[in-house]
Amino acid sequence: MPQIRMNVDGEIYFVTSNTINDQRIFTNNEYCQILLKNIDFYRRKLKFRLYAYCIIPWHVHLLILPRRGKNISKIMQLIKYRTARDIRKYNHDLRSRQPGCRLPGAWLEGQRCLNSIWQRSFHDRIVRSDRELDNKIDYINYNAVKHRIVDDPITWPYSSFHNHYKTEKELIEIDYI
Repeated sequence: MPQIRMNVDGEIYFVTSNTINDQRIFTNNEYCQILLKNIDFYRRKLKFRLYAYCIIPWHVHLLILPRRGKNISKIMQLIKYRTARDIRKYNHDLRSRQPGCRLPGAWLEGQRCLNSIWQRSFHDRIVRSDRELDNKIDYINYNAVKHRIVDDPITWPYSSFHNHYKTEKELIEIDYI
């Protein structure tokens, strides 16, 4: 049964989307680049504000303010669908260039979920105060440290930490409050 979501214009959403079975799909740098490209593409196309992001191997966090009249469900549907499609295309092209190559994550030979990378839905929460907003930005920027992927957030490339702290290693544009 589909999840019913309340969409409220003018509210910022803290969003988490997990990979299917929490597989470590985003250990592959190309897959991370594909996801970032799609987040950035839809940020521009749908004109939503992106205040923070972090990709770790088994999930992504986003802090999004949808444009008035747009909803978070449509934004996430498009990002997730396009990312899965582009990763499948990347894998197909890779196998065409390198027959017999082994594919990472969910695409290992013999596994059933060749087309799925995302869990069906996503988690969202409306940010209710300036203090919560600051906490969510910090939580997202330090998520790779929290999960012990790195010791220092500056060494994790797939995070808006680089935007917020002006490290000159930004991978995509974000919006500022």
